[in-house]
Amino acid sequence: AATAASAGRARAVVPNALKIGSSCCCRGGCLSRSGTRDGETHRAREWAACQDVPGHIALDALCIAAAREFGADAAAVQRVARAIFGSPACQPFFDVRELIWAANEVSVVDAGELLRIDRLVHRRAVDGEAETWWVLDYKLSHAPHQLDAYRQQLSRYQRAVLRLQPGAVVRCGFITGGGALIELD
Repeated sequence: AATAASAGRARAVVPNALKIGSSCCCRGGCLSRSGTRDGETHRAREWAACQDVPGHIALDALCIAAAREFGADAAAVQRVARAIFGSPACQPFFDVRELIWAANEVSVVDAGELLRIDRLVHRRAVDGEAETWWVLDYKLSHAPHQLDAYRQQLSRYQRAVLRLQPGAVVRCGFITGGGALIELD
């Protein structure tokens, strides 16, 4: 377990992560953020990100199970999941060949407050880009970057990861329900 940092500093609540490419990125299954408006789509994305089995059949089965758990429309959950996992902009964040480390629902404490990052990814240096940490926040809206509260939240997550990874490149972005990646500057 991580030790507490001084006030105003970030500290990691270390996830029980396994190596990329294992059967699941989190021991005992992935945590969910139940109770959110898009809980069922969060659950489907979390489960799908932990799978070694590619393809729409596996993704559809996960979406149906997540929809059933939350009493949601399975077709709507499938549309969102397919948009995200089928998006060329989003695929690098789920491609184990490009990842050093990745986890869903990563807990970080900043200034004494528990923050939960939807997806934190450490990408290998690829295509001339440096090794990079990505802080990703799922938002079903097609324009989450237009809401000041969302921008502030994501920027706070990014600053917390920057403090935890001094000297590293840390980028952040929203992944929308339509499969778009909207990077914040």
